[in-house]
Amino acid sequence: MIRVSHVAIELAKSPLRSGPLVIESVSIEEPIVHFIKDAHGVVGTKTSPGQPSQPKSKEWKLSQMFQLRRLVLKGGRAIYEDQTLGNTVPLVWENLNFDVDTVPLSNSSYAFTLLQTMPRKRHSIAWEPATSTTWCCTSTRAP
Repeated sequence: MIRVSHVAIELAKSPLRSGPLVIESVSIEEPIVHFIKDAHGVVGTKTSPGQPSQPKSKEWKLSQMFQLRRLVLKGGRAIYEDQTLGNTVPLVWENLNFDVDTVPLSNSSYAFTLLQTMPRKRHSIAWEPATSTTWCCTSTRAP
């Protein structure tokens, strides 16, 4: 389940032009994402154990349809509830705030730095696209 109180989208260029839709920024206020796992899997996802998935024919790639330059998340909340285990409480992340600027490296590859600030510490998480499994995280005291 996903719920938001407000979404603002700012376009970098007119969608009537040819080429991908270039989105300057997407700002999402107070999003709530709630994952619930039960005996059948994660609620809301398709599960058909007896049938193999059919590959879909794609004429367009997502990177050909749009580009996103900035994503802002304010006051978010993420909840994970595992109903397959007894006597547990949901895992909850409160007050998630992200401001992500992306840099296109090619049509389908982006670099970004994700900053999340807290009153006493500043955390930085960087993803390096050349080695997509490499994450670097540092924590320092705020000035």
